[in-house]
Amino acid sequence: MGFGSGGAATFIELKDTPAAYTGQADKLVKVKAGEDGLDLVMPYAGIELLRFYNGEMPTDIAWAYESPIPFTLNLKVYFSPIFKTEGGEYYVYVVGQDKKFYLYNITRARWTRLADTIYDGGSGSPSSSSSRALAVSPDGTKLACCSEITPTTDGGRRLEIYNRGTGIWSASSQCPNICGVQIAYLQSLVWVDDDTIWAWARESSMAANEGQCVKYVVSTDTWTVFAAETGVKTYFQGYNCAMNADGTVIFGGNIGASQVSYCKYTIATDSYAYGSLPAGRYCVKTADRFNLWYIVLADNRQAYLECQDESQHENIFPENTERDGTRDSFGVFGEYFCLCYARDTAPRLMSYYGTGMYHLITKVFTSYNMMVFNKPDDGFAIDAVEETLGFHIPVFNYDTLTLPAGTWKFYYPKDGDYSQVQLWAGKVGT
Repeated sequence: MGFGSGGAATFIELKDTPAAYTGQADKLVKVKAGEDGLDLVMPYAGIELLRFYNGEMPTDIAWAYESPIPFTLNLKVYFSPIFKTEGGEYYVYVVGQDKKFYLYNITRARWTRLADTIYDGGSGSPSSSSSRALAVSPDGTKLACCSEITPTTDGGRRLEIYNRGTGIWSASSQCPNICGVQIAYLQSLVWVDDDTIWAWARESSMAANEGQCVKYVVSTDTWTVFAAETGVKTYFQGYNCAMNADGTVIFGGNIGASQVSYCKYTIATDSYAYGSLPAGRYCVKTADRFNLWYIVLADNRQAYLECQDESQHENIFPENTERDGTRDSFGVFGEYFCLCYARDTAPRLMSYYGTGMYHLITKVFTSYNMMVFNKPDDGFAIDAVEETLGFHIPVFNYDTLTLPAGTWKFYYPKDGDYSQVQLWAGKVGT
């Protein structure tokens, strides 16, 4: 090793060792596999750890993969708006087209199954294209969605209400007939106060493309169908619903002369009027009390119509180049956070958070490896993702994990400081 007569006086004078002892405490010296130099490695329970990431410049990816959906999908899933806890964690409610209902902690990548809905949401073959986006009451205590949907219908016969405090679902009576004698298919809804819901309903003949905006009072299970109707329209798929600031005008997307039309129902005058988005837009199945969300079909980027002044806000989140088609179901937290059903293969969910994400590095393990995660205590997580195996593991603090063989990708929010992140790994066993 160069000691003795004519050699180095101290270990750090060797050319393949650090220039100083600083930061090298407790490390072991290991001869490289090619027997042509030395490595300094961290010992851990007899495992030799090698650092494979040391704060190098990462790759900008914007959208990140989320934990796999823990139930079998019939076609799609639908979301509530995204909630934020006092501790800074984000979570969302997710419902399928059958009766399955979950809480997903986005920050912790943790799924919790909750009580099933009472009625089906359009599962079967073929699945209904209806929306079950979960609208939240102004006080945040209740959720609601369209329900009792069959595969052949374009909406639900009832609403279901979820009490977040008790964890119990209740169902409305069936919506009365609309447009004279036609069965009503409920397509979307908005809470105007903590007890009153307005919903868009399409008449059941399907060929006529007409409907009404109807009122439902939760505490009395009372429906009110007013006199005015939309009349026959070229396009009627009212899959999202919102209102102006004082709840006097109810908006419905994709209703009118074309796919880019939206309808406005003024409660006081029981009257309908129409507006239009630019060409190449499509309103989506997203719940937001004051905004009608839509996508730009050319790149699937998210946008919204602000109902108070009908202003259009586009390019809210970056393009997601890893999606595999047109995606029209997502949950939002303002313009800061978006969780989207993005892919037909696992992992299906992807999210955009804050200012975006970095891909730190990809590491292939051929067997079990012990990993050490060294990061600042900043509240942000390193996400360890193995797409094929369906693993998504958030690491918030200095921690150790044993990971199985696979192609592991490591991500970190841009709001954090990647330069302080270090990743170490060592093979477990022989």
